[in-house]
This record gives sequence, C-alpha cells and structure tokens, in this order.
Amino acid sequence: MAIKKLVQYNRNNEVRGFGSVVGKATFSEMTEAGITATEIVSIPAGALITGLYIDVAEAFDGGATIDVGISTDTDKFYNDLDITTAGITKGTGVDVKTLDITRILLTHTVTGTPTTGKLSVYVTYADLECVTGNYVESGK
Repeated sequence: MAIKKLVQYNRNNEVRGFGSVVGKATFSEMTEAGITATEIVSIPAGALITGLYIDVAEAFDGGATIDVGISTDTDKFYNDLDITTAGITKGTGVDVKTLDITRILLTHTVTGTPTTGKLSVYVTYADLECVTGNYVESGK
C-alpha cells in the first residue's frame, strides 16, 4: 500500500509545518523606571502554547526583573526573573489551550538605571485549527 504525503496549510492557506509557530520579540532598552507592560505576541484562539523561553543574550547592568504572562495572569510563565545575568530559561505553566485570542505580555520592573542589556522571548505554539483543518495532497 502506498502512503500519500500530505501538505498542511494554515488558516491563511500558507504551507506550515503542522501548525507549529514561533513568536519572537527582542528587547534592548528598559531604561524607564517603574513597571511597563509590552505585548510580545498574540496567539490565535484554539492554539496550544507549547513553550516559552527567554534568552538574555546580554545581561542588563541595572536592577531589572521581568514577568511574562497574559492579561489575566501577568506572571503566569515567569515571575520576577532577574535579567542581570545572561542565559536561557524556560517558562513554567505552558501547555495551555487558548480559548480566545491571547496576548502574551512582558512586564518589566526597573529599579536601577540599566544602560545595556538584550533579551529575546520565544513563544512556541501549535495552531490546532491548522492541525485539524485543511489538508491537501502534495503535488496536486
């Protein structure tokens, strides 16, 4: 019996590898004192958040921490993560299915006056609507 290769398309009819998506946001200036929330990425309804990672490529040189979460739970994935040390950390509380469009937010708290630093936030999710949606035979 022959096996037919299927090609997957997302909601916009673009080829996508089984609905896996990565959102990335890079931050390099957090000099504003106080607490500021910024949207990282918007996850579609019906998606499964599979991972969240922060890569502090260049440590911030002043007192600074971040929270990452959603509007109803702003520290769902990270709570007071110290970004004055370089390295990659994995968020907690993933494997969440979104019921509505979900905005992932980064909230930073600056207690000093950092002049250098750079971090990237990676959010991975499976677009379950894509996985259960349109399939077409390749080459057709």
